[in-house]
Amino acid sequence: MQKITIRMNGVEPAYQREFGCSCARCTEERPRAHTSASIFVDSWGGVRGTREHHFLVDCGSGVCDSLIEKGVSFVSAVLATHGHLDHVVELPFLGESLLRNGTDAPIPLFATDEMFHSGPGRMFGWLFPKAFEHRPVEPGLSIELGPLCVRAVPVWHGPSAPGSVIWVLEFGSESRRTKVVLGWDLLHLIPCYEGDDRDEVYDGEVRQGPSIDPRHECLVGADDFFVAANTVTPCPRTGHISLDAILRSIVPRFRPKRLWLVHISSHEDPLGPLSDSDLQVMVDEEKRRHGLCDQHIQIAKHGMERVYLID
Repeated sequence: MQKITIRMNGVEPAYQREFGCSCARCTEERPRAHTSASIFVDSWGGVRGTREHHFLVDCGSGVCDSLIEKGVSFVSAVLATHGHLDHVVELPFLGESLLRNGTDAPIPLFATDEMFHSGPGRMFGWLFPKAFEHRPVEPGLSIELGPLCVRAVPVWHGPSAPGSVIWVLEFGSESRRTKVVLGWDLLHLIPCYEGDDRDEVYDGEVRQGPSIDPRHECLVGADDFFVAANTVTPCPRTGHISLDAILRSIVPRFRPKRLWLVHISSHEDPLGPLSDSDLQVMVDEEKRRHGLCDQHIQIAKHGMERVYLID
C-alpha cells in the first residue's frame, strides 16, 4: 500500500503582509509562507511507512522554514507553476542547502521552457546544473513521477508570467482513481472561455459555447482543486481569477468535489482586506448567491494536509 499526502506549505499571496497596513490580515499572527505544496509518497506496510518521494510545487518565501517545521529533509523534484518571485525566491536557499548537506544533485526542476528562461533560469542561473536540472515540460503531455501521472495545463497569468501552468495529479487504480489540481496563480485557462474575465493584453484563443475544451477534460471531477482567489470581485489587471469567476466558471464547468482557496490578498478588492474568518463568511454568502450551497469551498490553511491511500 502507498500513502499520498499533499501538504500546503503556505497559502499566502505575493505580499504576505502589506508594509504599513493595519488590517486584520496583516496584523494577525500566524504561520506564513508563499503558496506552495508538497506531495509526499510513502510506502505503507504495518505500523511504519517509508518515504519514497517528495515532490515540491513552488518554492517562495517561507517555504523552506515550513518544510523544516514538518521535519522534511529531502526533495525528489520541483514542479514550477510560473516564474514570479513569490514562487521561486527560495530556490537558491533550497538548492544550496541540499548541496551543503550531501543531497545528490542536480534535482530535477520541471517547468515549461518559457517559464524557465524568463524565471529561475534567468534569475538564478548559477544553480543550473549544479543544484537543479531543468526538465522541459510540454503542456498537455503527461509525465510519470513515482505513482503519479502528472500533467501541466497552460494558463494565462498576465504578460509577466509566460509559460505559466497548473498541475493535475492522478494516481491510484483504474477502479479508484484520485485526481488533484494544484492550480493557483491564473486569470483564466488557455484557451479561455467565452464570458471569462480577460485583461486587455490577452489575444489568444477563446472557446465558444458551453462545451469543455478537450485539453481541459483532465480538470473535470477533481477530488481536490486548489485555486488562487486573490480577490472576491473581478480585478483582471492583477492577473488572478476572482472568487466571483471561480463560482460562475470553474465550479460549474469542472465540478470539483472539494475546492480550496489559496493566495488570498483582497487588498486589491473594493471590499478591502478581510480576515480568514470574515472571508469564509463571504465565501459562504457567495456560494448561496450562485446556488452552490452544497459545494465544498473552504479557505486553505498553512500546513493543512490531504491524505490518500493506494492499494
